Amino acid sequence: MACGKPTDLTVKTQFRKWLKDLQLPTHKAETLRKQLGKVEEWWNAQPDEAAKTIQRASVAMGIDPCKHKNASTDMIVLKVMTVAMVMQS
Repeated sequence: MACGKPTDLTVKTQFRKWLKDLQLPTHKAETLRKQLGKVEEWWNAQPDEAAKTIQRASVAMGIDPCKHKNASTDMIVLKVMTVAMVMQS
C-alpha cells in the first residue's frame, strides 16, 4: 500500500490543535493532563517491540497504517486513545 505525502502540519501539531479545540471542563482537562503524562512516562519505558502492538490496535480502530511513520506517531495514537477514555469517564 502506497502512502501519500504528509500534510503541511505535523501530526504533533495537528494533535495539539485538536486537543486545544476540545475545550474540556477544567476538571477533565486537569485529569487528562495527568493521564497524558502517565501515558508518556509508561510509553517511554516500553521495549521497541511494543510499537507493533500500538500500530495493530490503531489499525483495528480504523487509523490508516500509512499514518505510522515513527515513534512519535505511536505516542500520538496513545494520547488520542487516552483522550477518548478520559472523555468517556
